[in-house]
Amino acid sequence: AVDYLNDKRSISYMIDPTLKSFKNNELDAICEVIQQCIHPDTKQRPTMKEVTTKLRDVLSISPEAATPRLSPLWWAELEILSVEAS
Repeated sequence: AVDYLNDKRSISYMIDPTLKSFKNNELDAICEVIQQCIHPDTKQRPTMKEVTTKLRDVLSISPEAATPRLSPLWWAELEILSVEAS
């Protein structure tokens, strides 16, 4: 991950090619969180609460949309919500 994150051109290779679109500011925020999570000093890494808060703020996903459901179609529903938000 570090090699991809250090080369901004390579980040595009980490994107799921089935995504029709994505927001660069969201991608930058996700990459920032990844960099924090893989920090060599484990004491400098964020807690999961900090990670989820940052991602929720940047991605604008409601708690209801981010909560896994028992439905096997939940991932499809999440994908639809992400497309509608663009």
